[in-house]
Amino acid sequence: MEEAYQDDYDTLLDQYERELENAVATADSDTIETVKSKVESQLQDLKDMRRMKIAEFNQQFGIV
Repeated sequence: MEEAYQDDYDTLLDQYERELENAVATADSDTIETVKSKVESQLQDLKDMRRMKIAEFNQQFGIV
């Protein structure tokens, strides 16, 4: 489970880096802020999914 989370996290960071480089190349501050907000939201979603999967796993195996 951790490995899958790390893979998704790495992919998201790679995507963020590409989008940010494109925004910086065009010197568009609005685009940069949009990219940052989008990635922050996606990272939070990923963290929430991880937290839910861990809780589901713990419940399934009776771990408190």
